[in-house]
Amino acid sequence: MSERGDRERFNVKERNVFWPVHLEPKTPEPEPLIIVVAPTGGSITKGQNPHQPYTAEEILKEVKVSYEAGAQVHHFHVRDAQGFGSERIEDYQRLYDLVTKECPGMRISLNLTRPLDQDNVELRFPLEKLPFGDTVVVNVGSMNIGPKLFLNSEKFIIDACRFLEGHGLVPELAVYNLRMMADVTEILIAQGAITLPYFINICLGIHSATPATVKNLHAMLELLPPGARWMLTVGGRNWLPMLAAAMTLGGHVRIGMEDTVHYYNHSDELIDSCGTCTRKVVQLAEVFGRRLATLEETRQMLSVPGRQKIRKD
Repeated sequence: MSERGDRERFNVKERNVFWPVHLEPKTPEPEPLIIVVAPTGGSITKGQNPHQPYTAEEILKEVKVSYEAGAQVHHFHVRDAQGFGSERIEDYQRLYDLVTKECPGMRISLNLTRPLDQDNVELRFPLEKLPFGDTVVVNVGSMNIGPKLFLNSEKFIIDACRFLEGHGLVPELAVYNLRMMADVTEILIAQGAITLPYFINICLGIHSATPATVKNLHAMLELLPPGARWMLTVGGRNWLPMLAAAMTLGGHVRIGMEDTVHYYNHSDELIDSCGTCTRKVVQLAEVFGRRLATLEETRQMLSVPGRQKIRKD
């Protein structure tokens, strides 16, 4: 039927609304986005990517350009000049001092996983290193890292979470598969080892983790406990599409050369700057209409309510 026929038949001067898409309900506004930069870890080498930072100065360069691009949190690893993970408190202090001076207000996600094969709270979390952190990683289960076994027993993850919260630090719960995600509820919450809001880092595509696909991310989110704040870390080529999915689903994101070597899943272009990774995520956030958290909002989101940290801000 023609438009003129419609007007005559229904005796109207303006079109009726036949397709009320404007009445579709809005979704809740997501939290402001947190971007965590992980410039280096303990596995990827300069042989895989010559831009991989090892020294404190190299790490600082990557953290600073990411901070200037919008990243609010530094995932903190320390290496020696040969690329091996360092356990020296002097190396932690030096990198901390450099980053604090150049990136004021930036928060810290602290990684203290050594010794890998001894899941002892006193050994993993020495008090002299804890003043550096806002969140501290607790891996919710054992796994293989290459030829090595990374041990995280049920007793350890309970003790570690209680220990960290007792010192005013947020356990950053790294989960690599559905069983670990279920254990957050069935072990840690059931035992009262963690308090709201829980902070969960969903890790896909790294070590012995579940492969990084959107389908697998949705499966993990189905087991997400109520009251949890979550972040996605992706290893491998598919990191950018996966982080885009996470942002639209309300999650926070981690980027950097700790977990990834290439910019895109369709090319061999090497990541040469964590700042570029950050800028790509910021552009996606702008496209999706999701604003970045301020440094103060980030501090509040990564704090244990009512607790005092060892380090005074």
